[in-house]
Amino acid sequence: MLVQYDQGAEEQRFCGDTWCAGGCGLPALVIPGEPEYKTHSAMVAFGPVMQPWRVNWIGEKVAVPEEHRADFMKRYWI
Repeated sequence: MLVQYDQGAEEQRFCGDTWCAGGCGLPALVIPGEPEYKTHSAMVAFGPVMQPWRVNWIGEKVAVPEEHRADFMKRYWI
């Protein structure tokens, strides 16, 4: 999954696989909390971009900057 926070900013690559546990080598983009949410790519077909974990993640995690979290929580794949 490619994420670009602002126009002209560098794109960052994260794991967007629903069932990946970190074996892909990419970091997970998360919104920390209880529950913690991970970004899921368009492979979900329909549903929220941010979803609770489905697996026990063993890879690196990167937090969505706080100023972008509300926007990420509103986004849906349709």
